[in-house]
Amino acid sequence: MTIRQIANDLKKRGTSYWIRVICIACVGLFCNFWLTSHPPQWALDLRLRAYQLLSSSVARKAQLGHLAIVEISDNEYWKGELAGRKPIKRNYIAKLIQALCNDGAHAIAFDFDMRSPTQDGSLKNHPDYKAETDILAQEIQDASRQCKIILPRTINCPHPPDGQCTKEDSVLDLYSFDTNQVSWGYINLPTDIRQIPFRRENVESGTIESFAQAVAIADSPNLRKVKLSGSFNYGTFIPVDSFTYGETIFRARDILADSSREFATMISGKTVLIGGSWHSWAFERGPVIDAHLSPVGQIPGVFLHTNYAAALVDNRTYGSAGEVFGGIVDVTVVTIVALISSLRMRWWRRWRWMGYVALSLSIISYVLWQNFGMFLEVTIPIILLLVHAGFDEYQKMREELLDLRAKVAGAATSNPART
Repeated sequence: MTIRQIANDLKKRGTSYWIRVICIACVGLFCNFWLTSHPPQWALDLRLRAYQLLSSSVARKAQLGHLAIVEISDNEYWKGELAGRKPIKRNYIAKLIQALCNDGAHAIAFDFDMRSPTQDGSLKNHPDYKAETDILAQEIQDASRQCKIILPRTINCPHPPDGQCTKEDSVLDLYSFDTNQVSWGYINLPTDIRQIPFRRENVESGTIESFAQAVAIADSPNLRKVKLSGSFNYGTFIPVDSFTYGETIFRARDILADSSREFATMISGKTVLIGGSWHSWAFERGPVIDAHLSPVGQIPGVFLHTNYAAALVDNRTYGSAGEVFGGIVDVTVVTIVALISSLRMRWWRRWRWMGYVALSLSIISYVLWQNFGMFLEVTIPIILLLVHAGFDEYQKMREELLDLRAKVAGAATSNPART
């Protein structure tokens, strides 16, 4: 098809047609914006899988480095001394910290919600849990003489992502720790789970690092010199199987029962994150506690934080291509789709051109990721592109059918059937 033929096809379209095209384009742009920020479950699954396919296509595989996980599973939580209690027994966490520090851990972080029962200051800690909280605080103070400790904090952000946030009171606020050895990190996760949470500078009365960032800095102090605040970057994700095969997951009960210090050689020098992976209703019943949908499937929060920290340590962070650039891509795609839909061609040729556009978007995203360290969201635009192509083909078939019916009706009127 020549340029002259294309121009003639476009001229033959009436004003009403182009008004309809502009309206559909505006609706498409709005849907793209809305679906990007509020994707339905099927779109979210597809977007996360596409993201993992992109991030796993690099030649250099993501590494865990010195990171390890101590997992509190169903056996410990429902059958052991934890007795299924919420909040989790804090003296149990204290024993884990002591055992890991004695095994030579470089840094220890525990991913548990330690916020106070009230946030107005009227009840910092419930009296029923004071004794065990005292034991935990004392162990943090003792262990920090030879290990770095990262404590969990929660923040309240009523208007994410850029609104003012406040630090929530923790039951550990009543105690004093060596700030050179003990740090805090917020455990709140970003709205887009693919993005690494960084230092928040919009927190009332100061700034606070994310839990993963605090872990990464404790593991690799040179990261403190790197600017890791501002907009969230995207990171690579390591599947849970890779943690298992890499012998970086340890059971809490094994660590506590290790009287012969069998695990000391595997723990020594590592940065260890302690977290839960038990089922929420009963032993092997109900959803896994603190589980989140990620590019590598449904995983507990401690695995997410470890993934974020590993991406930071391994320099596996990628900036966003930006809203302006993404908007330009969206408008360009809509324009190309409108032009392709306006041309008179066989249905298979139209679908072939739509496929070319989708393939081009994927290649652009891959090139930006590999060569410029930028991520461009193209999953939703490609979905809308294919949906539009299908709808447009349906409209053309419907118009052709109506024309055919009109011609048949006209022929029947001018040539009535003989009796």
